[in-house]
Amino acid sequence: MDRILIAEAGKAIYEPLLMACRANGWESLTAHTAAEAVRLCRIVRFDLLLIDTVLPDEDGFSLAQRLQPFGIPVLFIAPPLALQDRLRGFALGAAGILEKPPDIPELLARIKSILRRSAYIPKHASIGDVTVYFDKRRVRKNGQEIPLTLTEFLLLEILLRNPDTVLSREKLLEVVWGFGTAGDTRTVDVHIMKLRRKLGLQNEIRAVYKIGYRLNAPKAP
Repeated sequence: MDRILIAEAGKAIYEPLLMACRANGWESLTAHTAAEAVRLCRIVRFDLLLIDTVLPDEDGFSLAQRLQPFGIPVLFIAPPLALQDRLRGFALGAAGILEKPPDIPELLARIKSILRRSAYIPKHASIGDVTVYFDKRRVRKNGQEIPLTLTEFLLLEILLRNPDTVLSREKLLEVVWGFGTAGDTRTVDVHIMKLRRKLGLQNEIRAVYKIGYRLNAPKAP
């Protein structure tokens, strides 16, 4: 079953969206703040994000940018926007921008189109003898399941979805742990060390001096 996260603070908006999505058989959750949306994305695998560009604690564009490393399609819901703001949304890879309050039939048609395209994206990726199943959040090495903590899995997923890209320790702290420069970057180093040891990825997960880490691997979905 496809999962949708609705990041929307206004009850008059999120209630009909939630009802419409659930009526179409999609498992749907709501987040009323950006912080709550980030928390939910850490513990639940979503197939689509519906994000209001105006949230109490952060604008929706900034939230979408923070969640980009998860590789989840985004559909924005927004008040009338200037062209510059619309371009900002599409520059973030938005699948669409709908004006508030959204027309429900149009919204559902957009969601179905996005989910159809997403259905063709592989749900797993491999690095050597390690296979990662994103939807089930499971990892196997040589066919044997390797138990990872949620934090370890999220860290591995972010690296896989951004191959050959240098990710700073601060960025990893922000996406995986939910905080950036205020956190202790040594936390990242400790978890990377555990991940390498558990999966034998010492050569694939490479440290970039004074910056962070890069995964040398084929591009993941």
